[in-house]
Amino acid sequence: MSLAALLMFGLVVLTEPVVVVEGDRFDAGGVRYGVADLDAPETNGRCPAERALARLATAEARAAFATASTVTVEVVDVQPATARFRERLVARVSLDGQDLATRLVEADVARWDRDRGRWCETIRE
Repeated sequence: MSLAALLMFGLVVLTEPVVVVEGDRFDAGGVRYGVADLDAPETNGRCPAERALARLATAEARAAFATASTVTVEVVDVQPATARFRERLVARVSLDGQDLATRLVEADVARWDRDRGRWCETIRE
């Protein structure tokens, strides 16, 4: 499905296989998605604690997608490509009716985007 089509429809049920890139990013049908309102640690983060938490966030997201029978995305924005990231659709993601961002925050492997800061300075060891 093209980016224009996804934006036109807004709420879409994904039928393509999902590949989790990191806790807050995944690919489906050749499209990169970012989870709206969520900040997950980076697997290439600045410190060992961030990288370890990133692995947990990625594993939690993979487990969530693996057990979901219905994946719904509501596209809310498009982030253009940068030197660091390829273009992605920012979307609210629902797995069998459960919000993915909420699941990751409640599992303590991600945080709400409004709580941003450097992970290495905020992770409780």
